[in-house]
Amino acid sequence: MRIMINNLEANRQSATKVIMTLEDEAWLMNSLTEIVNETEYKTKDQVIQSNLQIIAL
Repeated sequence: MRIMINNLEANRQSATKVIMTLEDEAWLMNSLTEIVNETEYKTKDQVIQSNLQIIAL
């Protein structure tokens, strides 16, 4: 997930979304926030939110 999100952001393709369905997404968001790359214009949270869409069950 980290590599895919970083690649989408680096290639400025954040319009492409990775869609997942999870019962509890908090652990995933916390884990990704620790390891994705921040950019000059976006925080780590913004990078995740622009590239990942989670649908809670």
